[in-house]
Amino acid sequence: MKISNGEVRFFLAAGLLGALGCGLSEYQQKYEKQQERMNYLDQENQYLGSPLNVPAPKESKNVPPKVFLRLPIGISPNHDEKPEGILYRYPKSGSKISVDSNVKPSEIDSAFFAVETDKDWNEIKKRALEPFKGVDLQNVPTVNLEVPGRPPRTFQTITFRYGDDPAWTYQFYFYKDDVYRVAIGFRGTDKVMASDNAKQAMEYSVKTLAVGKAASR
Repeated sequence: MKISNGEVRFFLAAGLLGALGCGLSEYQQKYEKQQERMNYLDQENQYLGSPLNVPAPKESKNVPPKVFLRLPIGISPNHDEKPEGILYRYPKSGSKISVDSNVKPSEIDSAFFAVETDKDWNEIKKRALEPFKGVDLQNVPTVNLEVPGRPPRTFQTITFRYGDDPAWTYQFYFYKDDVYRVAIGFRGTDKVMASDNAKQAMEYSVKTLAVGKAASR
């Protein structure tokens, strides 16, 4: 069967358009993923402020752990001088929050943080909650949290009330990888911790956690 020059040109044009179509489709997918990532960061910035200052090792010869974590707006990046067990408390900031329609303060009272390396996973959870007598760690549910463009990560989480005057609601998240074991906690009144703003702020904060080389980036 003989193919004319016109037919050759037709098939070449069709092939070129197909190739361009594949390229455009791939570009569109990358653009949409990038746009999703940018939209997510805009939402994150509505709830989060500065990253916390990681506590220095108790022994000066030890290398500080590489950790990155942004805290909810209104929480100081500086921890109290004295820890509660292995937990460091990050109190409310003394700075006034500027009125901005894009900012959503959560009114969370405090954040808590602890990090250790190469330690027993169950032991660090137990030690992190030692200041809260009677908290049951037998049934701690897991939750998968995902950021656009990254694989989901698994955390264990627990919510409990503690204290009488005042009574606080606490929510803790626990994370581990091959090296790091991290405890992240938040505290507020029952009303605050049940609010959408607080729930969003806590989740966005926990999802910023990065350890090791990822924290350096």
